[in-house]
Amino acid sequence: MLDRKTLDELVSRVMGLVTPAGERGMALGKDVAEELRAGLRQALEQAFSRLNILTREEFEVSQQALERAEQRIAELEQQMAELEARLAALRDPVADN
Repeated sequence: MLDRKTLDELVSRVMGLVTPAGERGMALGKDVAEELRAGLRQALEQAFSRLNILTREEFEVSQQALERAEQRIAELEQQMAELEARLAALRDPVADN
């Protein structure tokens, strides 16, 4: 999910296009603008929650966990290859001579 700051920034950018009466842009009354802001924020929160968007921090934590898992897999593969080699040597002691 997007963090609160990013969501607020997105809402502010959209609301920048819709300004209170008397300012440049589409003229709306202050109450209408606030109602629109609240509705827009709610709609964006719902849309983004359905998309399963990660924050940068969540992505980086997941990426670090994946890197640790990949490293551990490589270590285990190496260990398995060494054990297989030892087992093969025990099964066929003549091959070492």
